Amino acid sequence: MSGAVAIQSKQMGVAEDYLGQYAALRRSLPGADLPWLASLRDGAAARFQTHGLPTSALEAWKFTHLDRLAKRVYAAVADEAKVTTEQIAHFRFAGLCEILLVFVDGRFRADLSDPQLGDAGALPKGVSVMSLARALAKTPDLVRAHLAGPEADPAQALAALNLALSGDGAVIHLAANAKLDQPLHLLHLSSTDGAASHLRHLVIAESGSAATVVETFAALAPQAAAWTNVVTQVSIAEDATLRHYKLQAESADVSHTSASDVTLAARARYDSFAFAAGGAFSRHEVRAKLTGDEAVATLNGVVLGRDRQMHAQRTDVAHHALNTTLSETYKSVLDGRAHGAFLGKIHVAPGARGTDAQQSNRNLLLSDHAVADTKPELEIYADDVKCAHGATVGDLEREPLFYLRARGIGETEARALLIEAFAAELIDRIADEPARAHFRNQLTHWLEQK
Repeated sequence: MSGAVAIQSKQMGVAEDYLGQYAALRRSLPGADLPWLASLRDGAAARFQTHGLPTSALEAWKFTHLDRLAKRVYAAVADEAKVTTEQIAHFRFAGLCEILLVFVDGRFRADLSDPQLGDAGALPKGVSVMSLARALAKTPDLVRAHLAGPEADPAQALAALNLALSGDGAVIHLAANAKLDQPLHLLHLSSTDGAASHLRHLVIAESGSAATVVETFAALAPQAAAWTNVVTQVSIAEDATLRHYKLQAESADVSHTSASDVTLAARARYDSFAFAAGGAFSRHEVRAKLTGDEAVATLNGVVLGRDRQMHAQRTDVAHHALNTTLSETYKSVLDGRAHGAFLGKIHVAPGARGTDAQQSNRNLLLSDHAVADTKPELEIYADDVKCAHGATVGDLEREPLFYLRARGIGETEARALLIEAFAAELIDRIADEPARAHFRNQLTHWLEQK
């Protein structure tokens, strides 16, 4: 049996195991008594059964291999892990400038989250934050209006599996003109070997509202092998603003797959930043649809890889309206035998005149064995647009390094300063100060590790 056939056979077997999990859990998942949700979940399971685990034969998964997920089956944890507030303290923002929601092994933990989440009067007027399980019990119509079923796309098979097995998540609802001054921090922690976390988050920003949402992924048990599979659906109405930041700093044996599905109405604004430094394998996607005139999306990201880590980032941005704007910059720093991959697609639909879309991918290789694959792509079906993309792969520039060395700075320190400047350029664009410090600390931590 050839290697490719063997891998495909393993993937088919693993897919059957996950379908078996769904059959066993179907009647106990949150909202199981809601016919419309049961139908959505069944449809998602059927999609996954049809497509199975994605392979690199799919254009959207080019350069990306799921060998690790094909070797082991991960499952939801039956028992609630014993975790204390002291254990999660160092994952919080400095100064506790946040509203914290904690998920451990895919379960919402009210005992570890901020008490004000349970008190409707503690949050600003018009802001509602609750677990997906609670929202399905208290506001099922809101969830039904925004929870999307799986697309008929084999590249989104993991999103379909996520919907089928999603045991929890967060539902964040901002009423018209509601403003949230503090960041909402969704802290995801893995603590159990073999655990799978299939989380589905909903962020609903009504017209004129504004908020910052930060997702952090980390580990309480450094040696635990786990799989995080999360989908965050974001709906931004007219004149609303959402700042959405994501930190992936999981332990060395974690596999991480995630996606942000975003829809922007007229004059809506979406500011995104994704930072990946942990895990053995990670892949993050942003799928954005600019459906309203003058919608603006900013997508930035930083990958830090070393040893044999593999990090993939994919963006798929579709412009469907007049005078929409996209600014997109992703950077990677790769050492050892790390592998980074970037796939970026910009689609300008017929009639989407006035589109201004700029995409850039820059890769810094610190080792002869590190690999960066990049594939920017434009599809333009409208006139009167301004679109551009570019990609670079290289090592540290010699002139700045020589300049620092000439002023008495050692080579190791000089290299660290240049790497920090390369990555921090995008971190410093984060508008929210507590969130910016959160990511700065992670960059410093990575640079100090060897």
